[in-house]
Amino acid sequence: ANHSPLVRQLRTELDEMKAMNDALRLEIRRRNAENEKSDATTLALGKEVSKLEEALVDQQALNRQARQQFEGEAADAFTEREARERVIKKELEATKVSLEGIKADYRRECQIGDIVAARHNSS
Repeated sequence: ANHSPLVRQLRTELDEMKAMNDALRLEIRRRNAENEKSDATTLALGKEVSKLEEALVDQQALNRQARQQFEGEAADAFTEREARERVIKKELEATKVSLEGIKADYRRECQIGDIVAARHNSS
């Protein structure tokens, strides 16, 4: 097997290309494995993100519901407070009217007392 230098050179180049080809295939397998891991991680993270987004939507709905309930209760409490205020104002007005009547009665009784005392003193 005495080959010409050109054949030996071509075989050497072919062997080098085969070695390079094997190294490239190994690198491609390694990168494919990394891509599969990355895809699995991305999928897992995507699922986690979906869960978190669902939880966020649920929490936002609960927050809206709580806010609406609070606003409703606050409005009810405000209306109730206004109603109590109206009752108290009416009671206050009635008390003022009654007080004015008592004052007027007292002034009349004082005047009557003054008249009786004056008559008594003059007799």
